[in-house]
Amino acid sequence: MTTPDPALFDGLLPDDVRVAARTLDPAAEVTFRFPEEEAHVAGAVAKRRVEFATGRALAHELCDALGVEPAPLLVDERRAPIWPAGVHGSISHTYPKAGPQPAGAGLCAVAVSTSRTQFGLDVEATAPLDRKLWPSVLTISERARLEGLGKRGALLSKVHFSGKEAVYKAIAARVGRVVGFDEVELGVSLARGTFEVTAMLKDGARLPRLAGRWRVGPDFIVTAVVADE
Repeated sequence: MTTPDPALFDGLLPDDVRVAARTLDPAAEVTFRFPEEEAHVAGAVAKRRVEFATGRALAHELCDALGVEPAPLLVDERRAPIWPAGVHGSISHTYPKAGPQPAGAGLCAVAVSTSRTQFGLDVEATAPLDRKLWPSVLTISERARLEGLGKRGALLSKVHFSGKEAVYKAIAARVGRVVGFDEVELGVSLARGTFEVTAMLKDGARLPRLAGRWRVGPDFIVTAVVADE
């Protein structure tokens, strides 16, 4: 496994959030720092084991650099990572297409901070979001804006999907539940590579101001969200 072009992530998150990324090979041999992590995916397919092991390896490397005491990184009932006390983070991984994958085709990215508490990072393939999924992922206003943009609208549909995933990761601990795609609306700027976030939570919960950035590479889209703190 290799390190992707760091330019894909430069400037997407503040300096007090550290980011690391690595390519994914579904057939690679993986090792785990902690037996508890290996046990968690003991019965999983090879692809899942590689994703889980790579995300944990990157997270541990970032935590080591921050002087965090090493500890297993397991998951809660929502499958979100249980970070050590005083640590906040975000893990994402994806592949450019469905089905069998060549070596190094996928991407795993991790963001970690000991000072910032609400941020999210997401990576997705650049393939447009399936039009059948537009009604379940995009609000009526978002669909109306994208419909007239042709190929750019198709690309931005995946930016919206990824951005909403990043938003959820940023606010999950605060909200304590899964946030539906229809509870978040994005205003995406093509010129600036940014997006504004409007949260419309069904339970009326109030959130801090959220701001996002996005970047498109040859194979992957990366989005990041930060809350005002």
